[in-house]
Parts: sequence; structure tokens; C-alpha cells
Amino acid sequence: MMRMTLAGVAAALVGAAVPAHAQGTFEGMVTYNFTSPGGKSGVMKYYELGGKTRQEFNAGGQGGATIMDPATGDMMILMTARKQYMVVNMKAMGPMAQMAQGMAGGGG
Repeated sequence: MMRMTLAGVAAALVGAAVPAHAQGTFEGMVTYNFTSPGGKSGVMKYYELGGKTRQEFNAGGQGGATIMDPATGDMMILMTARKQYMVVNMKAMGPMAQMAQGMAGGGG
């Protein structure tokens, strides 16, 4: 079972926007389970199609999703329980977003 910290999940969300070109093109879905340091477990699903990514998570009865378009830099964060969403442009965030992508193993 994979264990991730909140920082690791955030880095994965940011880093998921940049595909690993050396590994070729992936289109499909990956599902994985995680356990927080506090002992709560959850499920994440990662989808990729045409360069865009979507990550859904459900942990402790709370769920949400992010959709990333690396061409525009837009990341849509879906807060399903609140029936709200917000859009953040990662390119507009500048060096902080690039640093987070680099730490997650992506190129910026």
C-alpha cells in the first residue's frame, strides 16, 4: 500500500500536469490506495487523455478532483461536496509552480 503525505499529494497533483516524455505516451486510468500519517485511508484515480489529466480522490468521506491542461496551464479544482470549483493558472504562478513541478519530477 502506498503512503503519501499531504505535501506528496500536492506535489503529485502539480507534477501530474507534465507527462514523462521519456516513458512514452500514456492514455488511460491508474487507481491507487493511500494511507495518511494519521491512519486515514483513501483512493486516488488518475486519468490521462490527450495530454490532459484528471485526478479524483476520496478519503474519509471527502472527495474532489483536479483537471489539468498543461497547454494553457489551467488547473481546475473541483470541490464536489460544496458543488464549487476554482481555476488556477499554474503558468501565472511563475517560479513557485515551476519549482513544485521540478520537485515532483516534471519539467517546467
